[in-house]
Amino acid sequence: MFVFWIFVFIFGLFGWLVYGSKKLIADVEKDYELLKEVKTYDISDKQYWICFDTIAGGLFIFMGLWVVWMWLSNFPRTNNAETMLAVGFIASMLFGIAALLIYPNYHYRVLTKKRPVTFDPIHKMMGVGEADGERVFSVNEIEKIIIHATDSRLDIRYLEMKLKNGETLLFDPRFWMGMATEKFFEGVPSERVSRWIPWFRHSDVI
Repeated sequence: MFVFWIFVFIFGLFGWLVYGSKKLIADVEKDYELLKEVKTYDISDKQYWICFDTIAGGLFIFMGLWVVWMWLSNFPRTNNAETMLAVGFIASMLFGIAALLIYPNYHYRVLTKKRPVTFDPIHKMMGVGEADGERVFSVNEIEKIIIHATDSRLDIRYLEMKLKNGETLLFDPRFWMGMATEKFFEGVPSERVSRWIPWFRHSDVI
């Protein structure tokens, strides 16, 4: 039965990846069509959390709990050092993978919570909603964009945008215009910083 659920989990993830890839391609094509229009991205909690990362993380948590439950349901027959070490290792690995998938999303939610981002490709202007109003600036006012990202296939990254007036803005760009984002920021100097998990400090958010 355990092997069956493993196969269900693997093929379920594969199907989700195929669906997500098709949706991503469709969204990118649509964004290219809208590249000449003003567009605002105001990410909701529902839109933010219903994604591959959090759903996959939830499945890993379920599998970890299932392993622990199977061990406890067969206790004390499985009460030996080897079994306890194996169960502890497998459960820790599953919970660790879940944390790696879910926690960065929770961490990065700070960058998008009540913070709509508006793109005006015609005038090359950008607006960022803040508690004290909207901050509007042109692409020419950006001194450099630093991309903090992992070297893995996981889409864990954030942008550190340095303005010429000395301000620094942090963004989670995953819900923006897809590949069209590169065209919007075309000509702006950029730098990539590779990290195992790219964290940021909450106090850095402006």
